[in-house]
Amino acid sequence: MEKHTWAFLAAALILIASGCSDHKKNLENEFGPLEKFSSPGIYSIIMIPDTQRYFRADKGPDIFRQKIEWIRDYAGMLGTVFITHIGDVIEDGKGDINHSEWKRSVKFLSILDNFSRTSKIPYSISLGDHDYNGDEKPVMGHSAFVKYFGRDRYKDFPWYGGSSNNQTSHYQYFTANGRTILHVNLECDAPRNRAFPVEEDQLAWAQKIINENPGLPVVLSTHAYITDEFKDGKFIGHEPSPEVKKKGRRTGEGRRVGLDIWKELVSRNDRIFLVLCGNYHEFNDRKGDTGEYHQVSKNRSGRDVVEILANYQGYQNGGDGWFRIIAFNEDEGTITVKTYSPFRKEFRKVYSDTPRSSDFVIKLDIKKRLKFK
Repeated sequence: MEKHTWAFLAAALILIASGCSDHKKNLENEFGPLEKFSSPGIYSIIMIPDTQRYFRADKGPDIFRQKIEWIRDYAGMLGTVFITHIGDVIEDGKGDINHSEWKRSVKFLSILDNFSRTSKIPYSISLGDHDYNGDEKPVMGHSAFVKYFGRDRYKDFPWYGGSSNNQTSHYQYFTANGRTILHVNLECDAPRNRAFPVEEDQLAWAQKIINENPGLPVVLSTHAYITDEFKDGKFIGHEPSPEVKKKGRRTGEGRRVGLDIWKELVSRNDRIFLVLCGNYHEFNDRKGDTGEYHQVSKNRSGRDVVEILANYQGYQNGGDGWFRIIAFNEDEGTITVKTYSPFRKEFRKVYSDTPRSSDFVIKLDIKKRLKFK
């Protein structure tokens, strides 16, 4: 091999090593010694927000790939117990299962398949409104999502529980601090499907799965649930009215808003303690830094439900690689949420001490909260 080729390879290896060192140093600066994640009471969930706009930006696809590869390479250091993509995998389904956005996203997300086989860390992909065939055209379908992210994709993984009849909602199991936790990823807008009985009511399906797993704590991922919209001097919180649900859907679907999902499912089930979502980037009429919000709601039992929104689709480069690390410390009774970009090699820190913060801590007696009568 020629001398200049060896020099190029050496430089590339140094660059790669430097990049890895930067990422690890950034993590240590934020979390302290990463060895603490070897403690069973300290662990994390990784939340991947809407990836749809990466396919409409020059650097976007590579940033998408970088993000998934970073999760593969660093999740173990963070004691990660689950990885969830909260929907809008692509920008426009086009009604074509061979559409290039599907093919590229599947290629990138297949990294999680191989990673899960070796690491045993479960993951899920939720169905967002842009993942339907034809995007938001009058005739809606989900054949492309089912082809790529239906039950056949997961059937051989031991952590996979199953799906609704139409394979638009799924459930999984993961382990945190010695306890089994049920995760449900619920189809966008949780349609009632009254005119499509074979597809069943998605909230009724979710309730059935929760009932069939008595005693297990529950994490819910769904695409549209809370919004960061600020109106009349306050944040709206649970999505109160349809965004695209009034028209453009099949007659008889009966789609729900986030407030419906809260009232009909989340608030009624004390075992649901965490809800993760995306979709919205409403604050200040979608100008500037939008798509971040969190709140803690009281369910019917008077206990806390942590609800977290993240969506960076309006940012540069289709999202700039931002995603969320949700770290649990049971001894300290904290949930620490941080937002990182492997592309930018930095943590995002804006709007501290507000519901719109990129970096915040929620006090929660996790051990007590995950005990049920």
